[in-house]
Order: sequence, then structure tokens, then C-alpha cells
Amino acid sequence: MKRTMLIFSCILLAGALLVPAVDAHFLSHPDADDVRGRLDLRRVSLVRDGAELDVTVRTHERFRDRDLLEGGFSIHFDSRGARGSDFSLRMDLNEGRPWCTLSDRQGFSRYETKGTRGRRSFACSFARAELKPTRHIHWRVRSGSNETKDLAPDQGWFRH
Repeated sequence: MKRTMLIFSCILLAGALLVPAVDAHFLSHPDADDVRGRLDLRRVSLVRDGAELDVTVRTHERFRDRDLLEGGFSIHFDSRGARGSDFSLRMDLNEGRPWCTLSDRQGFSRYETKGTRGRRSFACSFARAELKPTRHIHWRVRSGSNETKDLAPDQGWFRH
């Protein structure tokens, strides 16, 4: 009996350790070097790890704080299948620090958090529940400054 309980406990523990790996979902999309300027998108990725969504934007060139102040990055989410933007994630600077703001369709801020900035990247994480998804999440990315405007994908939406 003790041996059966020990084996059963080991199986449950092993199953519990595997759950986060099974739930992780990663999508990464390249974008061509197709516009001039520092905010030309190179790769965009969306990772669902349990209840969190991690968004990362990478550029072909290094960008400066000034580029972010002039435009930054916007990620638009269609979480209800209507092919319109239900939520948008703004990635820019707030008091000189990387900052992320998730807003609803009406422009009301729903969630704000500190972002992570590299020389050619910007990343944010937030709870997937904030999007209130009823369908697969469709998303697209826009970068913009005075010198650069780029979309990924160039037309349409990515599906997650």
C-alpha cells in the first residue's frame, strides 16, 4: 500500500511539473528590412506562458530614447474575432523609463507596467485575462517615429 501511494505521488508530482511546459505557447514573426529609420521592425513575438502574455519587438537598428518619444511601438489586439482592435498596448517611455500601457477600444488605460528595453528590443508582460479573449487572439504591430512607420504584418493580422 505504501509503495503504491509513493508511486502515485511521484506520478502526480511529475505531471504537475510538466503543466507549465505544456501550457507555454510561442509565436515569433520576422519582418523585412523594408522602411528607413531606427524603428524598422525586425521580429515580433508573443508568448503565452500560463496566464501571462509576453510581447517583444525587435528592430533592425539600434533605437534611441528620442525615437520612442517620437512614436514608439503599438500592438493592437483583436481578442473577440471582429477583426478590429479591442485593445492596444503602447510601448514607449514614461519619465525616461520603458513603460507599457494596455488600453481598451475607447482609449481607457486598463493596465500599466514597467517595460524592458534593449538596444534593439522592447518587451512587456501582462495578464492574458486583461484582453478578455473569447476567440483566438489576432494581433499586429505598428512602429512609428518622425522618420519611420512600419507594420508587422504589412497587411492583415497574426493569429495566436
